[in-house]
Amino acid sequence: MQLSSVGESSAMTPLLLAILSIVVGVFPLLVASMAKAIANSLGGSLSEADCEGCMLFGRDISPILYRMFVFAWLSMFTLGLGMLGVMGAIVWALLS
Repeated sequence: MQLSSVGESSAMTPLLLAILSIVVGVFPLLVASMAKAIANSLGGSLSEADCEGCMLFGRDISPILYRMFVFAWLSMFTLGLGMLGVMGAIVWALLS
């Protein structure tokens, strides 16, 4: 009896697990890098202490960029989870 009507093409594979683990692990760093790039392109300054001078269409988006930049701290957890996921995918691939 098949539970999924989509078929075998949507089943989790070791490669899909590895890719998903890498994306989840690196996501906070990508968000922080995007915030830094936006701040630089707007001529503002962004650091761990504060964000100043980031005006977009007449609005100050410094608080949003600061929160995005601090989101990088989450990578302390997600990078570890990503590594565990990749190691699990390798073990899964070797055992199957």
